[in-house]
Amino acid sequence: MNKKIKKSLAVLSSAAIGGLIAAAISSTAYAAADKVLVTDDKGNYFEYSLKELNTAAEDDAVGIESPLFKHYVGKTVVAFHDDKINDYVDVEKVNIAAEDATIEGKVFELDTFTENAKAEDIIKVDGNVSEVDKDGNVVTPGDEDLKVESISAIDANTIKVTFQGQEPVEVKLGAPLKEGQIDVNFTYEGKQYTGKLAEAYTEALKVNSVSAINSTQAEVKFSKEVKEVKPANFKVTDKDGNLVFVSKVELNGAKDVATLTFVDSLKEGKYNVEVKDIERLEKTANVEFEYKKAEAAKVEFTQTTVAPKSDLKEAVKVTDALGRDVTKEHTVTFETPNADVVAEDGTVGDVNDKSVIVVAVVKDGEKTVKSAKTTIKVSKEAPAKYAGSYVYKTSAVTNTKAFNELKDDEKVSYVFKGDKLKKLAVYYVDQYGNDDNDAANAVTQFNGEDQPKLENLAPTVAIVENDGTIKPISVGKAYVKVTQGEIVQVIEIEVKEDAKVATMELENKDVSVVEGKTDEVKVTFKDQYGNKLSETPEVKIAGKEVSKNDYVEATAKADAIEIKGLKEGTATLEVRYKEEAKKIDLKETINVTVVKAGDLAEYKVAVKDVKLDAGNEDGEKADKDKAPKSTTVTVDKVDTNGNKLGEATNVGLTEVDEDGKKVVEDNKVKIDGQNLKVTAEKAGKAYIKVSVGSLVIDTVEIEIVNTESVATSVDFERNDLAYTGALKEGKVEFTLAENKAASKLEDLTADLKTIVKVKDQFGKEIENGADNLSIVYTLTNAKGLTRTDNLKGIKSVEEAKASVDVVITSIKAGSDELIKEPVVVKVALDQTKALEDKKAAEEKALDEAKAELKTAIGTAKAKKEEGKEYKKSSVEVFYKAIEEAETALNAEEATVETLNAAKEEVAKAELEEKEEATIPSITKIETSDAKEFTFTFGSESELAEGVTVTIDGKELAENKITLEQAVTTGNTIEVVITVPATDDAKAGTKTITYTVTSSGDEANTTWTVAKKAEA
Repeated sequence: MNKKIKKSLAVLSSAAIGGLIAAAISSTAYAAADKVLVTDDKGNYFEYSLKELNTAAEDDAVGIESPLFKHYVGKTVVAFHDDKINDYVDVEKVNIAAEDATIEGKVFELDTFTENAKAEDIIKVDGNVSEVDKDGNVVTPGDEDLKVESISAIDANTIKVTFQGQEPVEVKLGAPLKEGQIDVNFTYEGKQYTGKLAEAYTEALKVNSVSAINSTQAEVKFSKEVKEVKPANFKVTDKDGNLVFVSKVELNGAKDVATLTFVDSLKEGKYNVEVKDIERLEKTANVEFEYKKAEAAKVEFTQTTVAPKSDLKEAVKVTDALGRDVTKEHTVTFETPNADVVAEDGTVGDVNDKSVIVVAVVKDGEKTVKSAKTTIKVSKEAPAKYAGSYVYKTSAVTNTKAFNELKDDEKVSYVFKGDKLKKLAVYYVDQYGNDDNDAANAVTQFNGEDQPKLENLAPTVAIVENDGTIKPISVGKAYVKVTQGEIVQVIEIEVKEDAKVATMELENKDVSVVEGKTDEVKVTFKDQYGNKLSETPEVKIAGKEVSKNDYVEATAKADAIEIKGLKEGTATLEVRYKEEAKKIDLKETINVTVVKAGDLAEYKVAVKDVKLDAGNEDGEKADKDKAPKSTTVTVDKVDTNGNKLGEATNVGLTEVDEDGKKVVEDNKVKIDGQNLKVTAEKAGKAYIKVSVGSLVIDTVEIEIVNTESVATSVDFERNDLAYTGALKEGKVEFTLAENKAASKLEDLTADLKTIVKVKDQFGKEIENGADNLSIVYTLTNAKGLTRTDNLKGIKSVEEAKASVDVVITSIKAGSDELIKEPVVVKVALDQTKALEDKKAAEEKALDEAKAELKTAIGTAKAKKEEGKEYKKSSVEVFYKAIEEAETALNAEEATVETLNAAKEEVAKAELEEKEEATIPSITKIETSDAKEFTFTFGSESELAEGVTVTIDGKELAENKITLEQAVTTGNTIEVVITVPATDDAKAGTKTITYTVTSSGDEANTTWTVAKKAEA
C-alpha cells in the first residue's frame, strides 16, 4: 500500500479514506474487500459499498454534490467487510499490515490481506448494521428475531425468502432485479432486510415474437441468447390444430433469433407456435403469427458478376408485395440473347470474361414480374482477398475454409531458429467470397508460372524458399511480401530462440525410503516459454563424484531420479542439469532418509499421466507436443510411516463408469493388465478401478482428448432433395439438380450423403466424411409415387410432381451415433418437362408410324396389275390386311405399337396369281362307227365340274360324243377341252386333233383314233 493509503488508515480523514477506497478498488476490482464499516458518534453502525463510496469521493473532489459522501463525512472507519470470508476485518490490523509492507518495500494488497485474515484480525459487530445506498438512503435491518436463511429469485420482481424457523415466503421487490445481481434489499412486514441471492440473478428467457419470413420459414425472436435449440422445441399448428412439421432450426450469430424451416409450405392464415424445453425459458410459450400470401412484386439481381458453370438463379432475389424475400418460392427463368453465356434456366456457360444482357422472369399465377435489363459478366473465380497464412510442418490444410476452422493456437506464425521442416501456407477468398473452391486452395508454392510472387524482405532473419520452406537465419522478425495478382500482402514470421531448459523442479526435496526398497522422485523440466521438456539429469551424493554410498544408490532416468535405500541412515543427493554450450547449470538437492520398514498400512496408486490423447501415437511416432496416447499405473505398498515398501503384485485394472459399474460397450480405453498399461481409445472421461486381488484400492479418473479428427456430428446443407426428370431414350431419368449422373431412386442413401457434412470434435468439416456413413431411414407421406417394399427408395413415379418424406433415425460413423434426434428430409420429384417431352416424342413417333403405315397401305394397293388374275384366298387376305391397316390408322387409340404391327402385316400381304388351268388328259378315244366316240380320261372317272369336251360343237355326255355324221376314214376330228376358272386357277382350253382311220372289210371294220396334234 502506498504512503497515501497508509496515511489514510492512520488519520482516517474523509479525503484520505477516499484515497484508500480508490486504491482498494484498483487492486483486484474489490473481489474480496467489498464494503466499509463505520460508526457515528452515537455508536450506530453504517456500511458503504467500496465502489459506490469511491465514486462518491471522486464526485466530491471535483465539486459534484454526493449525498452518499455527505453521509459518510464525520464517521469513523471500523473495519472492511470481505465477501470471501463474509466477516469484518479490523481496520487497525489493516493499518499495521500496510505499515509493515511499506517498511519492507512491498506493495500492500487490501484484498489479499482481508481474504487471508486470521482469527485475531476479525471483529464482531455488536448491534445492527444499516446499509447506506448510493443515494445516501439508510436501509435499516429488521428485528433480530427474523434472520434471513436463504433468498432465491422467482422472477425479476419477486424473490422467495426463508427466515430462520419459518416457511418460505414470496416478497415483491421495489425495483426489478438486474442481470447478474446478487445483493438484494427488500421490505417484509414493514421492515427492511438485506441479503444475498443463492445464485446471481439470471433474467428468464422469453419469446418476444414470431413472424413468417416466407411460406416455408418463420423466425422466433428471444429476449436473450439461447444456448441450443432443436426442432422438438417448437410445435407449430394451424388454426384447425393440424401439425406443421419443422424440419430444421438455425440460430443467428447472436443466438437470439431462431429460424424455423417447415417441411411443407404454409397456407394463408394464423398459426400457433408452442416453444418449450429450452434452457432458462421462463415457461412454455404459445405465440401466434399470421402468414399472408402476397404476389411476387419485384425481381432483382444481387450480383452482376458470376462464375463460370454457376447458377444465375442464385444471384436473383424475389420480393413479394409485403417486402418478404420469397425467392425460394418461385421459379426464375431468364430472357437471354446468348444461351452459351447464360441459358434460359440460369445455367452459366463455361466461359470467361464474357458479358450478356439478361432479364430475370418470375411467373406468379397469371402475373409476370421481370427485372430490369441487366448486364451479367462471367468471370472465372480468382483470388481476390487475402485471408491469412500460417506455418505448418507436414501438410497444410487444403483451403481457406479449413484454415478458418483452425483454432487460434493452430495458426502458428513463428519458427524456432533450429527448425528445418517448417513451411508457409497462404490463403485467399475469391471475388465472390467463396472459401472452398480452386481459387481458395492453399498456396504453398511461389515464384513459378501462374504462382504468387514471393519476396523476402528480411533475409538476415529468415528466408522463405519457393516451395514455402522457411529457413531461419537469426532471431527476430522476418517479413515476406506475397503478390497474388493485384493483392499484395506482407506476412510476418517470427524466428524464436530454440527451446532450451530454463527450469528444473523436483517433485519432493525430502524423501523417506525403506531399507532395501526403491522410490522415485519426478523431475520436471521447462523451457523458456513454459513448455515441458523431457531430459535426463545428473545425480550424485552431495560433495562426492559418485551416486552411491553406504545408505543410498541414486540413478538418473528421464525426468526422474530413482533412489534405492541400502542402509538405515541419511544422505543428501545433488541433482544437476548442465549444458555448458547453452550456459545452463541448474542444481537442486534431495534429502534422503533410509528407514526400517514398518507394517503394511495401505496401497497407493500412481498414474504416470492422467490426461491422454487418443489421436497420438505410442513409441517413436508419438508427437511430443501432445498428451501421450497411453499411461501406466503403479500400485505401491506403503507402511505405517508412509514409506514405500515396493510395488504390489496381483494388481488388476478395470474400466468402470462413473457409478463404478464395469464398462462393456463404448470403452474409452484399452487395458493391458499384464503391464498395467492404459491406452486411450475415445475422447471423454475414463474411470479405472484399481484392485489388488479382490480388494478395490482406488478409482482413477483419466481425461482423454482426441486431437485426431474424428467424426462426432453432422450438419445438413439443406433438408431437401430436389430431383428433375429428363427424357432419356424414351424413359424418364431422375437426377439431382447439382448432379449430372442419374440417381438410383431405389435406394436414396447415396443422394442423402450429398447433403450431409461431417464435422469432427473441433467443429471442422471432414473431407469426404460422408462416404463411410451408415444411414438408417424410412420413407413416409408419399404423394404421386410408389415406394419400394423396404421403404428405402422409390419404385415408380406416377405424377408430374411427386414428393415423399425421408425420416432419418440414425447416422453412424462406425459405431458412433452422429445425430441426437430424427431428421426429416423432404424429397421432391418434378418430371413435368420430361412428361411433356415424352408426350411430344410419343406424338411424333405416332405421326411417323401413321405416315409409314399410310405408305405401306399405298404400296400394298399399288400391287394389283391390270389383266392379272389372282387366287381368291390371297385376294381376301390382301384386302383384309389393307382394311385392318386402315382401321388401325384411323383408330382413336392408335399406338406406335399397333401402327407398326399393322404396317408389318400389310407389308407382308401379297396377291398370288392364279395357276394355269389343268387340262384333263385324254388317254384313249374309241369308236365303232366313226360317229360315236367314247372317251377315257387318265385315271379320273369323271371330269371336274364345268369342264367341257366337244367335237364339232357336240359336247361330251357320259364320256361319249355322237356326231351328226360319221367321219370318213383318214379324216380328222378336233377335240376341244374347256376348263372353267376356279378360285386358284385360270380358265383353260386345249384343242387336240385326232386322225380317224379304219381297217378291215365292210362287214368287219375296225376304227382307230390317233392323236395327230394338239394346241
